[in-house]
Amino acid sequence: MRQWCNGQHGCLPSNRRGFDSPLTHTDYGGCYSTPRQGDISFKVVESGVDETKVRVVRSFARYLGTIVEMDAKSDELIAELRKAVSIKKTEVVRLKEEFDDSKKRLALLTSEIAEGRAKIVGNKIRIAVLDADKSTCIHIEKLNVELTDKFDEMRKQVFAINEETEKQITELQLEIEAAKDVKSIVNTYEETLGMLRSMRFDHSDGMSDTRKDIENAQNELRLLLDEVQIFEVNEKTLSDKLKTVAYADIPLAVKQQIYHDLKKRKGELIRKLMHARFSRTRLDSRFVMNDL
Repeated sequence: MRQWCNGQHGCLPSNRRGFDSPLTHTDYGGCYSTPRQGDISFKVVESGVDETKVRVVRSFARYLGTIVEMDAKSDELIAELRKAVSIKKTEVVRLKEEFDDSKKRLALLTSEIAEGRAKIVGNKIRIAVLDADKSTCIHIEKLNVELTDKFDEMRKQVFAINEETEKQITELQLEIEAAKDVKSIVNTYEETLGMLRSMRFDHSDGMSDTRKDIENAQNELRLLLDEVQIFEVNEKTLSDKLKTVAYADIPLAVKQQIYHDLKKRKGELIRKLMHARFSRTRLDSRFVMNDL
């Protein structure tokens, strides 16, 4: 008959797997108890118990020990799983923070990339402007070279014209100086005519013609002398005007006009001088004929 054990055998109660009652006695004079944690066998107190029953009790005790051992391992596994979950949660938080930081860095890099692209576009525009300026400078340099060559050519032409003009003006001045001798020649002719006029001639027709020729020659010489004086006055006035102006500032057209005017006046004086010389020669020949 089974009786409740009052603990006189040193057995302790157990609360595992529904075994919440105290230890029990059997009618075989023994007792069995639920195992403590770490104890996988029942303590069987035998007092003439059947061996088969003892084997059954021992098998049941091993089964309960296995269950208790698995339960302990389950608790350890649960604790490890909780620890692993906690570690994973911590790692997830850390990864989330890193992800947020990466998003911020990505936004910053995106902004920097946009700024870099804007700078690239600005630099391309500047490069295009510089290329256009370079082309313009090259074109201007070519034009400058062409204009410089043309200017040098024109300068050489102007220098040649100025040299020729100066040469012509120098020759004209020499001719003018020679033409000034007309005045002395006219004075000589005037003295000669005076001498011829003071001489006594008869009243023949030949002498009358000679007197008329002498008077005409004197009139021509007076006119020639007046023209010479006018020429000298005009020459002096022109020289005074030219002295007040730098020679390089006188336009080329003005120089050419002065040259042609002086040349024309000189030609007229020379022509009149030749006529006076011809008249003198004719008078001289008549005077010689009268002497004969």
